[in-house]
Amino acid sequence: MLDLSVKDLADAVDMSAAGITKIEKGLTKPYASTIQKIQEYLESRDLEFIEDDGVKFQRKIYRTLCGQDNYINLIDDIYYTLRGIKGECLFLFADDRLSSEVAIEAEKRLRFAGIRMRNIINENNDFLRYPLKEYKAIPSLYFRQSLIVIYGRKVAVTMRDESDVIILSDNNLAEAMRSVFEFFWAHGTDAKSPSQLETR
Repeated sequence: MLDLSVKDLADAVDMSAAGITKIEKGLTKPYASTIQKIQEYLESRDLEFIEDDGVKFQRKIYRTLCGQDNYINLIDDIYYTLRGIKGECLFLFADDRLSSEVAIEAEKRLRFAGIRMRNIINENNDFLRYPLKEYKAIPSLYFRQSLIVIYGRKVAVTMRDESDVIILSDNNLAEAMRSVFEFFWAHGTDAKSPSQLETR
């Protein structure tokens, strides 16, 4: 259903492959916290648990994250979606100046999990938190103050006032937005460090 190996699942939930196999075969009774970690991970991959011990792909293609922790909750969703597969997360219209200390720590967790990141930023942005190779700049004319994040089969969009984040789970949409990102990446300019911006 997910094309997910036992090892992938084990890596994603910080368990051994042997431990997952024992649970699958009913040879051990897992702790409630272990079941919760596995369920959260599978739900982040768009599976829904149903009555009679079954699962199915979620029909709901979107969900909304509300409140002041919405970006942190988005980072958590990225983490659980990509951790086992060490995928790539694309930030379109990124601005590192907006990240709180808590958000920075959450972003570091993505990096420690082996998740790669690339960012499209405004050409006038001189605040870059990560290596220059992870950034491409686009003209201000095309930059929008609404972060779009593409990861796995999901696209997350922050509302302009940053009060809500909408996560859309649709492979076709994710691939289309990935193509838009790659266009900006191919036509963007290398990001400049603050000292390079001052000399322009």
